[in-house]
Amino acid sequence: MDALKVLGGRKSVDALIARGDSARDAKEWDTAARYYRDALDADGSLAHIWVQYGHALKESRRYIEAETAYRTALEIEDLADTHLQLGHLHKITSRRREAEKDYLRALERQPDLADARAELSRMGWSGARLRARLSKGGAAPANADQMFIAFELSDLIDHLDHTRHPTGIQRVQVELAAAFVRLFGDERVQFVFYDRPRSEFFEVQRPQVLEVIDLVGADDRDGQNHRAVVDRLRADIVQAPPFDFPRGCYLVNAGTSWGFLNYFLSLREAKRLSQIRYVPLVHDCIPLLFPEFCNSNLVRDFTNWISHMVGHADLILTNSENTRKDVCKVADDLGVKLPPTATIRLNGEYGDCFTDADPGMDRAAQVAFASHNLDMEDFVLLVSTIEPRKNHMLVLNAWSRMLKTRPAGAVPRLVCVGSSGWMNEAFHQRLERDCALRQRVVVMHNVSDQILKALYKRCLFTIFPSLYEGWGLPISEALAHGKVPLVSRVSSHPEAGGDLAVYFDLGSESEFDAKLASLINDVATRRTHEKKIASASPLRPWHDIANEIVHAAEAHSAGPSPIVARMTKGPPAIVCGRYYSFARNLAHNLHTLEYSADIYRAGTTWHVPELIGCWIRDLSADIRFSLADEEGDEFLVYLHWMGSPNIDNAVTVSLPPGSWSKRMTVPSGSARWDVLPIRFMPASKHEVRIRVTAETMDDFSKATEGRDTRLASVGVKGLYVCRPSDSQQRMAIIEAIQLGDFGVVARRFPICPVL
Repeated sequence: MDALKVLGGRKSVDALIARGDSARDAKEWDTAARYYRDALDADGSLAHIWVQYGHALKESRRYIEAETAYRTALEIEDLADTHLQLGHLHKITSRRREAEKDYLRALERQPDLADARAELSRMGWSGARLRARLSKGGAAPANADQMFIAFELSDLIDHLDHTRHPTGIQRVQVELAAAFVRLFGDERVQFVFYDRPRSEFFEVQRPQVLEVIDLVGADDRDGQNHRAVVDRLRADIVQAPPFDFPRGCYLVNAGTSWGFLNYFLSLREAKRLSQIRYVPLVHDCIPLLFPEFCNSNLVRDFTNWISHMVGHADLILTNSENTRKDVCKVADDLGVKLPPTATIRLNGEYGDCFTDADPGMDRAAQVAFASHNLDMEDFVLLVSTIEPRKNHMLVLNAWSRMLKTRPAGAVPRLVCVGSSGWMNEAFHQRLERDCALRQRVVVMHNVSDQILKALYKRCLFTIFPSLYEGWGLPISEALAHGKVPLVSRVSSHPEAGGDLAVYFDLGSESEFDAKLASLINDVATRRTHEKKIASASPLRPWHDIANEIVHAAEAHSAGPSPIVARMTKGPPAIVCGRYYSFARNLAHNLHTLEYSADIYRAGTTWHVPELIGCWIRDLSADIRFSLADEEGDEFLVYLHWMGSPNIDNAVTVSLPPGSWSKRMTVPSGSARWDVLPIRFMPASKHEVRIRVTAETMDDFSKATEGRDTRLASVGVKGLYVCRPSDSQQRMAIIEAIQLGDFGVVARRFPICPVL
């Protein structure tokens, strides 16, 4: 065997510690570090000796090793004094922001710790600022019975980077953010932004939240000014120190985060440090249900996201009962237990988000109407992204049939409002080929809230023929404006429309044509529907929805979170005989998923996964897992890793807290396998930490002419564990390595022919 690692067992630990203490008192720091290291090799569970080891390393100016020692102590026992010592280390190495966070964490755990208060005072913290910060952080809460919410705005701010006008999911975030600002102060709710380049959460201050809300409704800025405002906002947000989550707070994400490939890595770190609870709002499972209607990258990222989300969420919110059933089906397909769920229907008063137009905006609406003769003619409104799933072709075909059987003047215009989505060529080609249809169909993109409000107000009724939705925002918007929505009877539409919408069966064009003609021709029937909508009050204020989210979280907070408990008690379990990939997911559905090593990436010194694996963004990174659920005490760990693309490097693979290590030269661009034999002693917890440490960082910008500005040391591709005695598992990985095909050992679900 290349190496032998013995975990557990005990030497004369007390004697080694005594010698270390004597050397420490004599300020013989290297000698003290050596004795403490020997003691920890015999018993790695001694948190206080990890701290003493860190002191000796710090005094020896071995700062990186000292930080590792302090952090290891914190993983064993989360003590205020250890955070204080880590703060001192960060202070002397000019890492001011991290030192501030360490001192604050020390005070959260021990509010009377004078040394931490003195250090923060020397760093410019006033007593008032410190009291305000600690009241948020949990050391001296304003009301210990009240829980704390961090409401995430990452997806909304990212979306505004690319477009001025929000779509459905982003509009929900705007409405909820505005409601939370009105309802709660900083002592109950704060706002956060996840910065992908840094893989860190940052606070969005209330004035910045209000600016984001105003930006959505502002139509007096041109595109260039809009982008400048968003760029400034983002720069201001990430200039502050990373957000320090109050202990036990709830991170509520009502947006989309499946494009944030390090999101769960950062989330696990926040859970470890602050025991936060993660509460995502799932809007739909459409990329899994209708992958043919979605961008392939979206399908892959969503598949990856939802497969991890169900293992990280403490409480899952869904926007409809139909979506909740879809999420339950996902968990069943994955073979995992679903966390608690709560349905939060998004039947908000969407009309309130359309601010009253000022005279200038009225003129803009008048110009838009006049340019299409909408100020003089009747029209029917269809609000939806132009893509196949929204089923515009059904409506175009119906309009074409009407134009063939009646004079054009007797057919109202069809106004299609929405951005151009995925695979919309058929829609545009249909209009190009049919001149008569093209003259009666108006397509409008990037419509302001004021113009959209005017369109709802003036239309005869609305149509929403979508094949599938998570909720159906245009249905609620139509009802908010007192208009009758003609909608397909699918998915969540009956929940959104209740008994106020007019439904048709997707499989029956004749039924659609008949109900369409009735709403166009029978004014009395249409007025009857509108009176019913006006008297029914089908929608509710957004502050009611925000309160419902808070109440759902409060109901969940009554007991301990098993997710937090699992993620903070130790490393995640690994199963023998499986190849766990560190690369970006390529599966287009749950049944072709491969085992992911994402949860074994410890700490935050990792870049986002990519197709070939995952680069380490610092000189060192850890891989942690538990073999406690596996039988036996001897295992083989196969580590699949790679050198950086531009430089040769010297790399050490070690297994702390033990003394074993292996140093090797790794040529640039090379991929390699190393086999690490491990033996546990009976008293061991069967936990493994693999540390990969390089001597040099590779600057990717030099070979890419500045296009890729990352720094990385080495990368990791995969991980496989088996017992030496299991010849079948050993042969499986050897065969996979020789063939370069890991499908058999990597797939979560075997691919079998169906006869």
